[in-house]
Amino acid sequence: MSLALVGFTTLFLWAIQPALQQDHLIFIYFVPTTLIAIRYGSLSAMGVIIASSLAAAYFLYGPPFSFEVGNRLELMELILF
Repeated sequence: MSLALVGFTTLFLWAIQPALQQDHLIFIYFVPTTLIAIRYGSLSAMGVIIASSLAAAYFLYGPPFSFEVGNRLELMELILF
């Protein structure tokens, strides 16, 4: 369930990112993290956080389709998330 929510959120963000022209989209991952924490507990929520961070680094941050994060602000977002 956790990976399904992360996957759905990633697909949603990836689809709307060009139209929004917004930064800091990683914080939308708080929604599935909160749902999993309420339903399944904090251990599952930690898995969602790790999966969300990896998905955001790979799909949302530049360079695309790479785990390298080119911007220091985006790197700090991932660390703080």
